[in-house]
Amino acid sequence: MFGRRQQQFEAIEKIAKLIDQIDRRVERIETVTLVREPSTAAAAEAYEGLRKQVVAAVQNRTSHLSQLAQIDAAVAHGAAAEDLAELLGRCLDQAGLEKVDDADDPESTRYFKFVGDRDSGRPEVIEAAYVDRATGRTVRLGVAKYVGHRSPQDEGHRSPQDEGEEETE
Repeated sequence: MFGRRQQQFEAIEKIAKLIDQIDRRVERIETVTLVREPSTAAAAEAYEGLRKQVVAAVQNRTSHLSQLAQIDAAVAHGAAAEDLAELLGRCLDQAGLEKVDDADDPESTRYFKFVGDRDSGRPEVIEAAYVDRATGRTVRLGVAKYVGHRSPQDEGHRSPQDEGEEETE
C-alpha cells in the first residue's frame, strides 16, 4: 500500500516540476514577444509602465539631490545640531522614510535585531530602524537590547549581591 502511495507522490512531484518548467517557458515566450513585436498592446503597456518608472526615478533623484544640497549648506553655515536634526526630519518625511525608535511596538520584530535575553526585561533601542512608508519595507534594520528593570515592589529590597556594596549619593 505504501509503495503505491509513494509512486503516486513521486508522479505528482514530477508533474509539478513539469508545470513549473512550462510556466517559466511561457514567461520567456511572452518576453520575446514583447521585444520582437513592440506594436502589441502588452508591449505598449510594458513600455508605458517602464517610462513611468524612469520618470519617477528621475524625480526622486532630483529630490534627493536637493535634500543633500540643503544639508550640505546647513553644515557649511555652521547649523546647530538641533537645526540639522529638524532639517533631517523634514528630509526623511519628504522621502517617506519613517524613523522607528519604539521597540515595544508589536511590529518591532520586523524592524529590529534584538540583543540579549528576552526574559531579562523590556527592549531599549540602541539604533533606530528606518522603514519606507510607501512599501512598509525595512530600509535599515535597527538594534534593540533587552534591559533589566526593577519593579516598584523590588525598590527597597536589596539582592544578595548588593549586600556588600555601599550606596553612594
